[in-house]
Amino acid sequence: MDIIAALERIPIQDLHLHEAHEPGRLQKTCDSIRQEGMLRHPILATPMDGGYLVLDGAHRLASLRRLGCVYAPVQIIEQEHLSLSAWDHVVPDGEWLDHWMKKAKVRCVPEAEAATEEVVVTLIRQRKPYALLLPEGEDSAGKRLSLWRSLVENYSRRFKVIRLPYGTGMHPDEKMVCIRHVVCDLEEVMKTVMHGEVYPAGVTRFLVEGRLLNLCIPLTLMADDPSAQRAWEQSLAHWRSHLRCYTEKVYLCEASSGTLLMGERAGRAPNVVSDAAPILSAN
Repeated sequence: MDIIAALERIPIQDLHLHEAHEPGRLQKTCDSIRQEGMLRHPILATPMDGGYLVLDGAHRLASLRRLGCVYAPVQIIEQEHLSLSAWDHVVPDGEWLDHWMKKAKVRCVPEAEAATEEVVVTLIRQRKPYALLLPEGEDSAGKRLSLWRSLVENYSRRFKVIRLPYGTGMHPDEKMVCIRHVVCDLEEVMKTVMHGEVYPAGVTRFLVEGRLLNLCIPLTLMADDPSAQRAWEQSLAHWRSHLRCYTEKVYLCEASSGTLLMGERAGRAPNVVSDAAPILSAN
């Protein structure tokens, strides 16, 4: 299988985002790409009506747009080679959450009582699961999406968000709260994008087979210039001849060493949820 054949130089205007961006993270990503003069990993996208749906790389794409690039390096993923999940977000608990729920007029009920209602998000708070439901009398998908974005924006600008795979944030530290996001299907995501809407930042998780990493793609290849196209074609040949596929199972620890050192100094073992480093896509 020639995985490099899935790599294309796509006009940025043909790439459609399905999620919002985090301003702080966008600035950091943009600065990193500008300083290095390259994009380490291609953006992932799948074909949809009117272009391509970005699966992973919203901040990288927004950074390329800011930097004046016309094209973006994209690995095209066919739908049969991807699946859709979600992230659990773990952040500090506190009055901010009660204030937001009161202002948004959402209903917070034990998860078991929400079986027949549309859930905005699920909370694991004080180790008990709760469902946040739409305000009384509201039942529109647009309202749910608006509240969902509002909640994520509220805590994302306050705290460093710890992202964990769906269903793994079950027992956070009692000073933390786990926000479990709804798993959507691909058709629903595409319809949302075609209606001009986006999901909150960092809630969807696309699982992809055969991801290309560490190509270190120069920004000069993203210009609207015949020489850039020729250089791109030469780069494809270079990447193809230097590609290595690892099929053995690998376990990667994504917690920072600083966490262990801090726990050691305090005479305690680090909490596996509250002390974990956030799982974020690199440049």
